[in-house]
Amino acid sequence: MPINQATLLKELRTVRQIVERLEEQIAGPDSEETDPYQRRREVLRTIYWSGNSVAFEALDQLLKSKGTDYHWIAQQVKKGYLSVHPLPGGEKRYSVTSKAVRELDLGGEAGEAGAMAALSEAAFAEDWESEEDAAYDTL
Repeated sequence: MPINQATLLKELRTVRQIVERLEEQIAGPDSEETDPYQRRREVLRTIYWSGNSVAFEALDQLLKSKGTDYHWIAQQVKKGYLSVHPLPGGEKRYSVTSKAVRELDLGGEAGEAGAMAALSEAAFAEDWESEEDAAYDTL
Protein backbone atom coordinates (compact mmCIF):
# COMPACT_ATOMS: atom_id res chain seq x y z
CA MET A 1 0.00 0.00 0.00
CA PRO A 2 1.58 3.31 -1.04
CA ILE A 3 1.99 6.03 1.58
CA ASN A 4 0.03 9.19 0.97
CA GLN A 5 2.36 12.07 1.84
CA ALA A 6 -0.44 14.48 2.79
CA THR A 7 -1.94 11.94 5.22
CA LEU A 8 1.47 11.20 6.70
CA LEU A 9 2.16 14.91 7.33
CA LYS A 10 -1.28 15.33 8.90
CA GLU A 11 -0.65 12.39 11.25
CA LEU A 12 2.82 13.70 12.17
CA ARG A 13 1.32 17.08 13.09
CA THR A 14 -1.25 15.35 15.26
CA VAL A 15 1.45 13.35 17.04
CA ARG A 16 3.51 16.52 17.54
CA GLN A 17 0.52 18.32 19.09
CA ILE A 18 -0.09 15.39 21.45
CA VAL A 19 3.56 15.37 22.54
CA GLU A 20 3.49 19.15 23.14
CA ARG A 21 0.36 18.84 25.30
CA LEU A 22 1.96 16.02 27.29
CA GLU A 23 5.11 18.09 27.84
CA GLU A 24 2.98 21.01 29.06
CA GLN A 25 1.18 18.72 31.49
CA ILE A 26 4.45 17.31 32.79
CA ALA A 27 5.89 20.80 33.26
CA GLY A 28 2.72 21.85 35.07
CA PRO A 29 1.23 25.32 35.38
CA ASP A 30 3.59 26.32 38.23
CA SER A 31 6.79 25.97 36.22
CA GLU A 32 8.26 29.24 35.09
CA GLU A 33 10.85 29.84 32.42
CA THR A 34 14.08 31.21 33.81
CA ASP A 35 14.76 34.74 32.67
CA PRO A 36 17.90 34.44 30.49
CA TYR A 37 19.24 37.77 31.76
CA GLN A 38 18.83 36.69 35.37
CA ARG A 39 20.47 33.35 34.56
CA ARG A 40 23.41 35.16 32.92
CA ARG A 41 23.83 37.36 35.97
CA GLU A 42 23.71 34.36 38.33
CA VAL A 43 26.27 32.38 36.35
CA LEU A 44 28.65 35.32 35.95
CA ARG A 45 28.28 36.22 39.64
CA THR A 46 29.08 32.61 40.60
CA ILE A 47 32.23 32.68 38.47
CA TYR A 48 33.25 36.09 39.79
CA TRP A 49 32.76 35.25 43.47
CA SER A 50 34.52 31.87 43.17
CA GLY A 51 37.88 33.41 42.35
CA ASN A 52 37.04 34.63 38.84
CA SER A 53 38.80 31.74 37.16
CA VAL A 54 37.04 28.55 36.17
CA ALA A 55 37.92 25.60 33.95
CA PHE A 56 35.64 24.54 31.11
CA GLU A 57 34.48 21.40 32.91
CA ALA A 58 33.32 23.35 35.96
CA LEU A 59 31.70 26.03 33.79
CA ASP A 60 29.93 23.42 31.68
CA GLN A 61 28.59 21.75 34.83
CA LEU A 62 27.40 25.12 36.18
CA LEU A 63 25.66 25.90 32.90
CA LYS A 64 23.90 22.52 32.84
CA SER A 65 22.66 23.11 36.39
CA LYS A 66 21.14 26.40 35.17
CA GLY A 67 19.48 24.75 32.16
CA THR A 68 21.76 25.90 29.34
CA ASP A 69 24.70 24.59 27.34
CA TYR A 70 28.20 25.56 26.26
CA HIS A 71 26.93 27.83 23.44
CA TRP A 72 26.26 30.37 26.18
CA ILE A 73 30.03 30.80 26.61
CA ALA A 74 30.55 32.10 23.07
CA GLN A 75 27.63 34.50 23.44
CA GLN A 76 29.08 36.02 26.61
CA VAL A 77 32.58 36.25 25.12
CA LYS A 78 31.12 38.06 22.10
CA LYS A 79 29.26 40.51 24.38
CA GLY A 80 32.47 41.16 26.33
CA TYR A 81 31.19 39.71 29.62
CA LEU A 82 33.43 36.65 29.71
CA SER A 83 37.06 36.27 28.74
CA VAL A 84 39.00 33.16 27.75
CA HIS A 85 42.57 32.61 28.94
CA PRO A 86 44.49 29.85 27.15
CA LEU A 87 46.95 27.94 29.32
CA PRO A 88 49.93 25.79 28.33
CA GLY A 89 48.81 22.33 27.33
CA GLY A 90 45.66 23.51 25.57
CA GLU A 91 43.52 24.04 28.67
CA LYS A 92 41.46 27.22 29.00
CA ARG A 93 40.22 29.21 31.97
CA TYR A 94 37.24 31.55 31.89
CA SER A 95 36.83 34.75 33.88
CA VAL A 96 34.31 37.56 34.15
CA THR A 97 35.36 40.88 32.62
CA SER A 98 35.30 44.22 34.41
CA LYS A 99 32.63 45.29 31.91
CA ALA A 100 30.32 42.56 33.22
CA VAL A 101 31.04 43.44 36.84
CA ARG A 102 30.22 47.09 36.14
CA GLU A 103 27.19 46.69 33.85
CA LEU A 104 25.57 43.72 35.59
CA ASP A 105 26.42 44.86 39.13
CA LEU A 106 28.16 41.61 40.01
CA GLY A 107 30.00 43.19 42.94
CA GLY A 108 27.09 42.42 45.25
CA GLU A 109 27.21 44.00 48.68
CA ALA A 110 30.77 45.26 48.18
CA GLY A 111 29.54 47.10 45.10
CA GLU A 112 26.68 48.62 47.07
CA ALA A 113 29.05 49.73 49.84
CA GLY A 114 31.30 51.37 47.27
CA ALA A 115 28.36 53.20 45.76
CA MET A 116 27.26 54.46 49.18
CA ALA A 117 30.80 55.61 49.97
CA ALA A 118 30.97 57.51 46.68
CA LEU A 119 27.67 59.25 47.48
CA SER A 120 28.85 60.42 50.92
CA GLU A 121 32.38 61.33 49.79
CA ALA A 122 31.49 64.95 48.98
CA ALA A 123 29.77 65.49 52.33
CA PHE A 124 32.73 64.10 54.26
CA ALA A 125 35.20 66.21 52.30
CA GLU A 126 33.15 69.34 53.01
CA ASP A 127 32.96 68.52 56.72
CA TRP A 128 36.68 67.76 56.87
CA GLU A 129 37.52 71.25 55.63
CA SER A 130 35.00 73.05 57.88
CA GLU A 131 35.85 75.61 60.57
CA GLU A 132 34.45 73.32 63.25
CA ASP A 133 36.88 70.60 62.24
CA ALA A 134 39.81 73.06 62.15
CA ALA A 135 39.40 73.52 65.92
CA TYR A 136 40.36 69.87 66.42
CA ASP A 137 43.48 70.26 64.26
CA THR A 138 45.16 72.43 66.90
CA LEU A 139 44.68 69.99 69.81
